This record gives sequence, C-alpha cells and structure tokens, in this order.
Amino acid sequence: MKNLFKKVFVIVLASLVLVACANNDKKVADLSDDIYDFTISIEGDVFKLPMTIADLETAGWKTSDRLTEKIAPNEYSSSIAFRKDGKKEIRVGIDNLSQNTIEAKDGFVTRVYIDLESYKNNLAPDIMLSKGITGKSTQEAVIEAFGEPSYIYESDTAISLDYDMSDYSGGYEFWFSNYDKKGFVLTEISIYTRTLDEDQKGTLNNEVSKETPQIVKDYKKPTALGEDFREWRIKYGDNVYQLPTPVSTMIADGWILVSENDPVAAKDSKWGVKLRNGNQSISVNVTNYDENAQLVENTFVTEFEFDDYSSKIPFELAKGITPNSTVADVETAFGKGDFDDSDKSWVTLSYGDYGSSLRFIFDETGKMISMTLDYSPEFAN
Repeated sequence: MKNLFKKVFVIVLASLVLVACANNDKKVADLSDDIYDFTISIEGDVFKLPMTIADLETAGWKTSDRLTEKIAPNEYSSSIAFRKDGKKEIRVGIDNLSQNTIEAKDGFVTRVYIDLESYKNNLAPDIMLSKGITGKSTQEAVIEAFGEPSYIYESDTAISLDYDMSDYSGGYEFWFSNYDKKGFVLTEISIYTRTLDEDQKGTLNNEVSKETPQIVKDYKKPTALGEDFREWRIKYGDNVYQLPTPVSTMIADGWILVSENDPVAAKDSKWGVKLRNGNQSISVNVTNYDENAQLVENTFVTEFEFDDYSSKIPFELAKGITPNSTVADVETAFGKGDFDDSDKSWVTLSYGDYGSSLRFIFDETGKMISMTLDYSPEFAN
C-alpha cells in the first residue's frame, strides 16, 4: 500500500512539473522574435511595453513608491521600485502620454530597469528578452542576437551596448561591468518605448476643459507701468499688460485670435500663435500653466515684440522707453546691458537670461528696429 501511495505521489508530482514546464514554455513562446516589439519575460510572465501598473500588479508585483506623484504631459517618473513576493525587484519609469496632468498610477510603464547585480542579495529576477537573451548573456551573445549596436561605450571597467529606434522612441541598453577584473559580466538591462497601440491611445486622458481655469481668473491686469522692466509690465498698443498675460485678456481688449483655438497640453507651450489688432499682426509664444489641457484662449502669452518691419505695435516700458528711444536712453533707464556690435548692420542690447529677458536691436543709424520682452517662468504667479 505504501509503495502504491509513493507511485501515485511521484506520478502526480511529475505531472505538476510537466504542466509547470509547459506553461513556462508557452510564456517564453509568447516573446516576440522582433526586438522592437519590446516584449520581456520577467519571472516567467511576458510583458509588452508600454504596459499599465495593473499589468504588473496582476502578475504579483507591488510597490509602495510614489504612485500618487503628479506627472505633467510628456514627463515621466523614473526608477519606481516594484517587488514580487518581497524577493525580486525591478525598477520602472512611468510616462504621462496624455494632455492632462495625471498621477503616476494612471500613466504607462514605458521603461523597465533590471539590476542584475542584485544577485548579491537575490533580488535580481529571472528575465528573458527576444532571441533568447537572458540576464546571463555575454556581450558576444547580445551582438549575435540583436546585431550591431547603435552606440557602444567602452572603458576598462564598463561596456555599454545601445540599441535605439532611429527616432529614439524606444530601445535597449546593456551594461557589462568588470569591476573585479575577472571579466565583463552583464550587470544591468534597460528596455523602453513610448509608442502606444491604438487601444492604449483610446485610454489616454485627453479631455479638454471648456471652463476658464482659476489661474486665468486670478490674473490682475495692471493699470500702470512699473519702475523696472523686471516687473514685466508693458503698455502694448492702448493697454498695459504684465507677463505672463492671458490670451483671453488680450481678446477682451480687441485682439483677434487668428490661429486655431487648439488644445495645449498641461504645462506645455505652443509657438507661433497669431493675434491681430486692426492691420497689425503679431506671432507669440503661449504657455498653459494649468494642470489640464486648455484651449489657446486660456493660455498665457509669455513675450511681447516690436518689429519695425512687421509688427509696428507702439509700446512703452518702464521709465519711458519707447520705439523712439536710443541705446543711451535704454542704458540710462536700465543700466549697462550686454552690448554686441559685431555685426556691421546693427547692434544688440540685452538684459537678463533666456526666459526672463529684454532685448533691443538698433540699426546702423541708431534707430530701434526690434524689441522683445520675454518672461516665461515655470509657474505663472
């Protein structure tokens, strides 16, 4: 009877092993042979990038890391740790590919980092990529499977093989280290892609608000110029503005939005937006400072220009600077600026840095032919 029980036990155990092996073989078979399909097997489960947090959680991966962190459009949160059974660890990058600010948990996992040195504390998972590449593959095996790298970095202690899409929308990086001088071994793999399929695109939060955002409502239009250009005030035409200035405020003052009133993603900018007042047209940069996608009319103008050839909008800055002012007038008002007379046809006089600057151009006769007041802070205030 005991022998019969042992035989049954052995048969059942063998069956379970065969089923497990068959399931594992099926999962590995699910890996695409095209490396740019971006599939990866981690602890026997096959994932295809980009994927969702739910895909990881369904496979048993958990994190207590930063999933409520806010991510603006086209930004990403990097190096978020996930563990499985408290024993294996991967790190991922989460992208916001929508037009609105989201929490990390609602983004797409577009990057996976495998630290193979974690074998020292048994955290490195079993992984497999296309064409049979594993965490134990050699440099020669990677090149044989993936072909010649897009870029190779080599030093005495490290070698990096990069495989990138031509538009840099995805790729792989393999790091081999030789810190112990015993030969190069694979110590880190990263895989990334930001290319969504049509079904994934359909889940993006691209809704555009039709309500005027509070940040636009809070704008207080100044009634007078300040004492210094760094207050970012300008009398432009018949109105005084302070940068950044809501497009809707200018529309209320009689400007017509010539460009399409298209959506602008949260925390994003759009160049070349055209406005017209009478027979004068200007092309401006606008920024959406809200956390949700907004129409152009609910964004902020971040620069005003005068151009003697195309945009002859009369202006006045602090201390009476107008299109009739000279270099001497400007320097008397604002002090010595960065003066450049290297071109024989004109000279430039500049103050400040990119994103917070005032720039003049004068022709060889000393006549002002251009002025740009630019203030585009990270946050409107």
